[in-house]
Amino acid sequence: MHPVNEVAEEMSASLKSVCDVNPTFMSTDEKASALLSLLEVESRTAELRMRVMAAAGDVAEGEGFRSIATWLAHHGHVRRADAAADLRLAEALDRERPTLAAGVREGR
Repeated sequence: MHPVNEVAEEMSASLKSVCDVNPTFMSTDEKASALLSLLEVESRTAELRMRVMAAAGDVAEGEGFRSIATWLAHHGHVRRADAAADLRLAEALDRERPTLAAGVREGR
């Protein structure tokens, strides 16, 4: 299995392990720490998803879609406009903004 797929499965399993945990009982410091950590994880996850999107044109072609954005809209049940915007950002990070991509990848 590819390392990206392994990480995706591990993240999914980790999130499932806390799906029934109530954050109401966290201390104020724990909530603050969790919020900042989750923002960092969200940023890193979005960057990884966009990095994969930028390299996934072959996935779309293999199923007869015009772009990975239309493929993702269909299979991921997301709005086509949102998927297209994500693809534009993914391509910009991949081709034009490597410094910004590195910052997002590091959760900054």
